[in-house]
Amino acid sequence: MRLFLIAFLCFVPTSLSFGFSKRQNVINFSVKGIESSNLNSIKILNKNWESIAKFVNFYGNSTKLTGNIRLSNSLEKVILKLDNNDIDQNEVLVSLKSKDISYTTVHTDSYKMKISASKQMIQKDVILHQNDSNGCECEHGNCACCVAISVPEFRHSVCVNATYNPVSIGLDLSIGVDGHYFSEEISLRNPPPICFSLPIPGAEHVAGVCVAFTKLDLDKKAKILAGCMDFEVELIHLRVLSFHLGCFRMPI
Repeated sequence: MRLFLIAFLCFVPTSLSFGFSKRQNVINFSVKGIESSNLNSIKILNKNWESIAKFVNFYGNSTKLTGNIRLSNSLEKVILKLDNNDIDQNEVLVSLKSKDISYTTVHTDSYKMKISASKQMIQKDVILHQNDSNGCECEHGNCACCVAISVPEFRHSVCVNATYNPVSIGLDLSIGVDGHYFSEEISLRNPPPICFSLPIPGAEHVAGVCVAFTKLDLDKKAKILAGCMDFEVELIHLRVLSFHLGCFRMPI
């Protein structure tokens, strides 16, 4: 993957912020019996078997993988799919209708998974920033949106490199936090947020981070791909910080 590197753009948050509470489905899971090298992620599918999220970079050792993910309160059921086709029975249906915490244990010849699902109120803080630059720079076929975030609960540098893939009509992504990078591919058609855990020093209180693309528009005649990036931080005490990385116009 070709990376377009630029300097981080530092800014200071203003007092312009607002918060609200929203109800979400929270799924916690642990998997035993599969070495971490044989299971890199768990995909979350809706009832129509469409991918809506992905959990990667598990915490834990080589014999037990644990994680959690927060989903929309409107979902009634989801499918957890272990991202390894060599594993027998790698798909688990989870009902989200219960108002209380529900528990499920799955035993197969390949693994044992414990799942708990509950509905919780999440406090979401949207912090508006005063920054002189958009945060994104582009060259032919590639854009980088970088920022140094400095708020009390998240002081880290974030950079998202997006490279246009004409074969898949999508984007090859490299998402970095403090120099720790995660790679993913997305389609330009209604891509779901890319979510992953953050096992780096100084981020033990961070449950996970998500990068979302909005307003994606491919103008084939003008050969321009435009869009915006948002970044969310989920904290372990059920708060979410939202940041706007910037908008871009990529020549392709």
